[in-house]
Amino acid sequence: KKGMQISRLNEILFKILYLAAAGIIISQTLELDQITSLLFSGTFILVLVIWLISVYLHLNRGDVFLLFTLAVAFLCICLESTMTHTTITGGYLKKFACFACTMIFFQIVFKMKCNERFRLFYHRLNLTVAMALVAVFLMKGKVLYVMNGIAVRYLTFGFTNPNLAAMFLSCIGMTEYIEAFQKTKKNVRLLHIFLGIMMTYFVYETESRNCLLIMLLFVAMLIYTGLKQGVHFGKKMTFIIVLWPLIFAAIYLYAVDQSWFKEMFSFLVSEGKDIESRESIWKLALQELIRSPIFGAYGEISGGTGEFQLHNTHLDLLVSYGVVTFIMVFRFLYKNLYLFASRINEKTFTLYFNGFIAAYLMGMGEAALFSGGLAIHLFVCGFLILSKTEMKNDAQKRITERKVLSE
Repeated sequence: KKGMQISRLNEILFKILYLAAAGIIISQTLELDQITSLLFSGTFILVLVIWLISVYLHLNRGDVFLLFTLAVAFLCICLESTMTHTTITGGYLKKFACFACTMIFFQIVFKMKCNERFRLFYHRLNLTVAMALVAVFLMKGKVLYVMNGIAVRYLTFGFTNPNLAAMFLSCIGMTEYIEAFQKTKKNVRLLHIFLGIMMTYFVYETESRNCLLIMLLFVAMLIYTGLKQGVHFGKKMTFIIVLWPLIFAAIYLYAVDQSWFKEMFSFLVSEGKDIESRESIWKLALQELIRSPIFGAYGEISGGTGEFQLHNTHLDLLVSYGVVTFIMVFRFLYKNLYLFASRINEKTFTLYFNGFIAAYLMGMGEAALFSGGLAIHLFVCGFLILSKTEMKNDAQKRITERKVLSE
C-alpha cells in the first residue's frame, strides 16, 4: 500500500513538472519573464524531489554512477577555476546545475515506469500547447519576430534564441505526428497532422537549419517505421547515435572549407547564416580543449563567468568538464540507451524512441540539452517516457505496464 501511495505521488509530481514545462513555453511566448524564471527554477526542485523519492525506493548502480559523474564534473570545475584564478560565483555554477539536472532526469526516466494515465495527460498537454502556439501566432503575427527587443526576420515566440524556440517546436511537432500516426478517427488524425505541419512551419520560420533538418529526418523515420513492424537498435547503431553530435562536428570542421561541401549544403545558406557559421566557435572550443583536456576550460572560454554554450552538446561537455567527465557521460547514456532500445520490439515504442533520437540529434547544432535551455530536457526525455508505455491500439483502454531498466 505504501509503495502504491509513493507511485501515485510520483505520478502527480511528474504531471506538475510537465505542467511547469508547458507553462514555461506559454509564459515565454507571452513575455512573462518572471513567471518563466519561477517555473524554470521550480523544475529543478521537482526533478530533485522525484529523484530522491526514486533513490529512497531503490538505489541502484545507475544512481551511484550518476553521483560519481557529477562529483567528477564539479571537481573539474573547481580545479580549473583554481588553476585559472577564477572566482566561483552563482552564475559560474548555473551551467553546472543545468547539466546536473539533465543527467538526474535521464536517470529518473531510465528507472521509471509510465502508465496510461500519464501518457494521455502528456498528449493532451502537448496538444493544448500546440493549439495555444498556433492561436498566439495568428493573433500576434509579426510581433513574435522579435529578439532582444529588436525586430528580426526569425520567428522567436519570445525566446531569446530562435534556435531554442525551434527545439521546443520540434519536440511538440514530432509528438503531434506520432499521435496522428496512432489515431484511428479521421478528424482527430487530421487535427494532429495539421498541428504537426504548423509546428514544422514555425521551425522553418525560425530559420534553424539544424532543427528543420531533424524534423525532415524524423518524418522519414516515421514513414520508414510505419512500413515495418519495428526497428532493431544494436550496439553499433546506439554507439553512433550517442556519439553523433561529436562525429558531426569532426566531419563539419574537416569538410566545411571543401567546395563540394558548400555546394551540397548551399540550400541552407541564407542572409546572415552562412555554412561556416559554426567553424570559428568550434575551432576555438578545440583550442581550449587541447590546452586543458582533463579539466576542461569552463572559466577561460567564458571569460570567467562560466556562462556559455558552444552550439554542440558534446563539444560543450568536453570543453566544460574535460575528457574524463565526457567519457563518463557517454558511458552513462550509451549503456542505458542500449538496454532501453534492446527492449523495444513494437512499432509504437519505436515511434517514440525515434522521436527521442531526433530530439537528441538536435545536439549536433545546439547545446541546450545539457547547458540549460529552459528545461528542454523535459521534452527531449518525454519521448523516452512515452516509449515505455505499452499500447496495442488507440481503441484499447487497458494498457499493461512493462518494466524496463532495473539498473
